[in-house]
Amino acid sequence: MKIKSILRLIIQKQVSRFVLFSLIIVPQYCFSQTHVTLNLKNCTVSSDSTLEFDITLVNDGSTRLKLGAVSLGITYDSAILNGGAPSNAAFFYQQDSKDKALAKLNRYTLQQVLARHHLRLAMSPLALASAPVLASKVEYKIGRFTLTNTTKWAAKKNPTIKMILNKVGGYTNCAVNVFVDDANTSTTLDKNDTRSGIVDCQIDFK
Repeated sequence: MKIKSILRLIIQKQVSRFVLFSLIIVPQYCFSQTHVTLNLKNCTVSSDSTLEFDITLVNDGSTRLKLGAVSLGITYDSAILNGGAPSNAAFFYQQDSKDKALAKLNRYTLQQVLARHHLRLAMSPLALASAPVLASKVEYKIGRFTLTNTTKWAAKKNPTIKMILNKVGGYTNCAVNVFVDDANTSTTLDKNDTRSGIVDCQIDFK
């Protein structure tokens, strides 16, 4: 009886170890995950009424991606306007500022929505054959962008820029259209488990 009990205990321990090992290993190695991160960075004040920043994109998942299109939704603190009323065209792309690897992306459409203090970027998606590859862990610059005000920025104010990651009525949210592992059909990454957004814009207007 003692021998049988000991053998049963040994078997139970080995089974428990195998189950624990499976729980740890299977998620990491048996399933691939698609994920991208959008970054808003390198904010500068080039004049007393102009704000500039870069938007970049990184394929930081474990799948091969080709980029079809990007949409961006950004908000800012209305207090910085200091009574100004920038037009729809006050938000624009600096020509030829995107990485050469993204040269085939379709033309950017941009808009500044004053009533919502909202900046929008959209483009038509590319077909698979034209879509550029997003190499793993490489940061690609979508472009450098400028927002201009009709007056001086409010002194000692921070723009408090935020990316819109969740769908909100009346706003454009951040999303990335990709082809995963060369699939013929594109996938839109617009959920928090497949797309992240990071803002680094710690400046105060003087």
